[in-house]
Amino acid sequence: MNLKSPTSGLLGIALILTTRLLGAQELNLQVLNDSSYVIKGGLNEHTFNNRSFGLLGLSYQLSINTSVYGDLQFNRGRDGSEAIGDLQTYSNIDADNFSAIGELWIQHELPAHGLRFKLGQVDANNEFAYVDHAVEFINSSMGFSPTVTYLPTFPEPRLSLNAFWHSDTIGSFGFGAYTNEDRSFEIPFVISQWKKQWPDLEVSLGYWSQKDASKFNDPNDNTAQSLAEKGTAKGLYATLSGNIEQSFFTSDTTGWFIQLGSSDQSYSEITKHIGAGLMLYGLGKANNDLAGVGLTYIETSPRLSFEYADSETAIEVFYKRQLSDKFSLKPDLQIVLNPASEPNIEDAIVFTLRAEFAFE
Repeated sequence: MNLKSPTSGLLGIALILTTRLLGAQELNLQVLNDSSYVIKGGLNEHTFNNRSFGLLGLSYQLSINTSVYGDLQFNRGRDGSEAIGDLQTYSNIDADNFSAIGELWIQHELPAHGLRFKLGQVDANNEFAYVDHAVEFINSSMGFSPTVTYLPTFPEPRLSLNAFWHSDTIGSFGFGAYTNEDRSFEIPFVISQWKKQWPDLEVSLGYWSQKDASKFNDPNDNTAQSLAEKGTAKGLYATLSGNIEQSFFTSDTTGWFIQLGSSDQSYSEITKHIGAGLMLYGLGKANNDLAGVGLTYIETSPRLSFEYADSETAIEVFYKRQLSDKFSLKPDLQIVLNPASEPNIEDAIVFTLRAEFAFE
């Protein structure tokens, strides 16, 4: 079932309206607009790019422990990474233009047993590989490690079955089976994760795999068998995050995070990832603003050395000014060292102004 077929828009509208008429209890409207300017370097210096993303989501509580959710999404504009040549995608709303159903799922909880089940079209990054303190950064690698090559996330969540179990002493375990790129469960994308929380520290460890993945050609082996070879792509990731008691620059609270990722160089374009960041909350006169500084570093597969640079580093700094409870502006500056989509691209400096409207 392809929810991005030509009729998906009408189907989604009908679904959302029906849910609304039945008494949807939560409405979520979000609109993001990124206006970016390449200050220096990259592939196209002194270029301007603008793109927008919108989401309309509705949720309904069928019972105390059962809920349904669906949303419509659209994306318009030009991919900003085409101007600087980065592999990590400096704006997390960059995508081909589309209008489609995003997520559409039903969830059931068994609190007495610590169990939760989610079935339907799901954005895997809402359940796996994310760090709370990294969500305000706009570089895509801050959202999840780019070594998780086949993660079914924006702009293409997929049909899936997810199960979670939580224990106060051991932590939580999550498992997800998602359809592959052909939207078939015959060869699913599989991901599992353990997460443990303490008052000022959170740790997660994850493993993923995708069978029947295409193997990159061995530069030293051009035989027909090598060119057609397939296998299982797999990788590991880990996150650490926490709070710092001491505040900085008059912030109320301070948070930090570290991301690590590794995957098989035979199947993944990006094979190693290290990310880290610091968040300052409660800035400004009304204590509603926040700021962040982060760094994300990747290494690419040696099998693609003829196509990509061997590494890329992005440094991001932003300040989010909350102008009202529904509207904010976020000036964001990123320095991309050694953009890796081609060898020998000049280091890039790109400024983005993100405008965000959110209604719940």
